[in-house]
Amino acid sequence: MGLEQIFPLIASLALLVWLSPTVFRMSPRTRELTSKAALGLIGLGIVLALAAFFMG
Repeated sequence: MGLEQIFPLIASLALLVWLSPTVFRMSPRTRELTSKAALGLIGLGIVLALAAFFMG
Protein backbone atom coordinates (compact mmCIF):
# COMPACT_ATOMS: atom_id res chain seq x y z
CA MET A 1 0.00 0.00 0.00
CA GLY A 2 1.43 3.34 -1.01
CA LEU A 3 1.43 6.49 1.02
CA GLU A 4 -1.08 8.07 -1.36
CA GLN A 5 -3.70 5.55 -0.21
CA ILE A 6 -3.57 6.55 3.47
CA PHE A 7 -6.12 9.37 3.33
CA PRO A 8 -8.81 7.44 1.39
CA LEU A 9 -8.41 4.49 3.75
CA ILE A 10 -8.78 6.61 6.89
CA ALA A 11 -11.58 8.65 5.31
CA SER A 12 -13.58 5.53 4.50
CA LEU A 13 -13.08 4.28 8.06
CA ALA A 14 -14.27 7.66 9.37
CA LEU A 15 -17.35 7.43 7.15
CA LEU A 16 -18.17 4.00 8.54
CA VAL A 17 -17.76 5.25 12.12
CA TRP A 18 -19.92 8.31 11.36
CA LEU A 19 -22.70 6.20 9.82
CA SER A 20 -22.67 3.50 12.50
CA PRO A 21 -25.37 5.18 14.68
CA THR A 22 -27.83 4.80 11.80
CA VAL A 23 -27.23 1.03 11.74
CA PHE A 24 -26.84 0.24 15.45
CA ARG A 25 -28.87 1.50 18.37
CA MET A 26 -26.72 3.75 20.50
CA SER A 27 -27.21 6.05 23.42
CA PRO A 28 -26.99 9.81 22.77
CA ARG A 29 -23.60 9.92 24.47
CA THR A 30 -22.24 7.15 22.25
CA ARG A 31 -23.61 8.90 19.16
CA GLU A 32 -21.75 12.04 20.17
CA LEU A 33 -18.53 10.08 20.71
CA THR A 34 -18.79 8.40 17.29
CA SER A 35 -19.13 11.77 15.54
CA LYS A 36 -16.12 13.09 17.45
CA ALA A 37 -14.15 9.95 16.59
CA ALA A 38 -15.04 10.33 12.91
CA LEU A 39 -13.92 13.96 12.95
CA GLY A 40 -10.69 12.94 14.67
CA LEU A 41 -10.06 10.27 12.04
CA ILE A 42 -10.54 12.81 9.25
CA GLY A 43 -8.06 15.14 10.96
CA LEU A 44 -5.59 12.28 11.37
CA GLY A 45 -5.96 11.35 7.72
CA ILE A 46 -5.30 14.91 6.59
CA VAL A 47 -2.21 15.19 8.79
CA LEU A 48 -0.85 11.86 7.55
CA ALA A 49 -1.55 12.73 3.92
CA LEU A 50 0.23 16.07 4.29
CA ALA A 51 3.17 14.40 6.05
CA ALA A 52 3.42 11.81 3.28
CA PHE A 53 3.26 14.55 0.66
CA PHE A 54 6.08 16.56 2.21
CA MET A 55 8.24 13.52 2.94
CA GLY A 56 7.92 11.97 -0.50
